[in-house]
Amino acid sequence: METLYSAGGFDPEAGWAYEHDAYLRLSEAKARFHHVALVLPCGRPASSFDPSRLNGDTCRVVQSALDRRSWRGTVTPGELPGLVRWSLDVASPTPSIDIIIPTRDRIDLVRRCITSIERKSTYQNYDIILLDNDSVEPASLDYFATTKYRVVPCPGPFNYAHIVNRGVSHSSADYVVTLNNDTVLVTPDWLEQMLALVALPDVGVVGACLLDPDGRLEHEGIVIAPYPQHLRTDSNYPHVDCYSRAIRDVAAVTGAVQMVEREFWQSLGGMDEQLKVVMNDVDLCLRSQMEDRLVVYTPYVELLHHVGSSRGNLDPLEDRNRFIRRWDIFGSFRDPYFPDSLLLLGEKFFYFLR
Repeated sequence: METLYSAGGFDPEAGWAYEHDAYLRLSEAKARFHHVALVLPCGRPASSFDPSRLNGDTCRVVQSALDRRSWRGTVTPGELPGLVRWSLDVASPTPSIDIIIPTRDRIDLVRRCITSIERKSTYQNYDIILLDNDSVEPASLDYFATTKYRVVPCPGPFNYAHIVNRGVSHSSADYVVTLNNDTVLVTPDWLEQMLALVALPDVGVVGACLLDPDGRLEHEGIVIAPYPQHLRTDSNYPHVDCYSRAIRDVAAVTGAVQMVEREFWQSLGGMDEQLKVVMNDVDLCLRSQMEDRLVVYTPYVELLHHVGSSRGNLDPLEDRNRFIRRWDIFGSFRDPYFPDSLLLLGEKFFYFLR
């Protein structure tokens, strides 16, 4: 309580968002938050969740928090009571971004991916680097010879981490985006939204929402409970709530689309090339947090993802075992952003009473 009092206590002017306002001010005061699993919060009357009352108060306290931090942006009501959507302005002049796309042939996928970027992206200061992992088809070679984008040869057996690291080493942009060739852009201002988040001083990696070809949610951040899995409210997380629908800190995001400051990527040493195919993206995110840089997921940037169209079923057990041992996944590791009482096993969701 002493910390709360020192931060100004509860503000009557915050209305029904007084707790939200207090949490924001406590965060600014560098307070540490702990989850006490056996303590139940006090209830509130149902009227306090009336959107006509709660949304306006919440937008006001969040906008005040942006103002206190000198972050220029806007706040609008979200899709659930008490949930707001906040968006920040991009710095001027606009930073440069390189979009790095690995491929081995499959120019049909590459064309579709790049066409969606060119037609829909509203951000202009970007370039594309194609990473060619031993393509042999004539159509691929013709495309590489005629495209306006840079093509970096990445010969040798498929090692996703090595290929992406090589691509980043050929970039001089302020930020890099790793992007699978089997993705299709949906949200036009995707780069602006991701850039505004990753440019925050305590953020290291930003990821986005991926949809499968049928429009079902395929990736809403990665939870490690107890093993890394994509959170999907259309299947393994049966709740449409303020957790799943908010911009939030997560343990990891998929490398299928993630944005990182290039210099920070290099300071981490890039992806671990011993994790040749899988878990290299999760490992990068966990190492980012070891450097006190958060991993953030935004539900407001969407891309279609045709899972496995390029890599197929390649999924080395060696990579998974190495990752498990490194982070003691089934031992001491705890996802700091997912409750201990929840367990995800494939499509099964379990809740443990404590």
